[in-house]
Amino acid sequence: MSYCAQPFIVLAEMGTELLRQTRHQAASAMCLADDWAEAGYRNVRIVNGAGAEQDRRQFRETLTLVKQARKRALAI
Repeated sequence: MSYCAQPFIVLAEMGTELLRQTRHQAASAMCLADDWAEAGYRNVRIVNGAGAEQDRRQFRETLTLVKQARKRALAI
């Protein structure tokens, strides 16, 4: 069985090196991007399946889990 979802590509820079890794889950891509940012990598960004490039803050806003948590917080 093959996996058909469009992957998320996480990009970052360290010195002159460009790092690139692929993740199939949005949350996994977000975790990797956060780890790289905490490790000191620069210009950390995520390219979604549609090809849109976003920084960590922008991408986090699109996560369903974040949207659901905000909706629950407002209901309290």
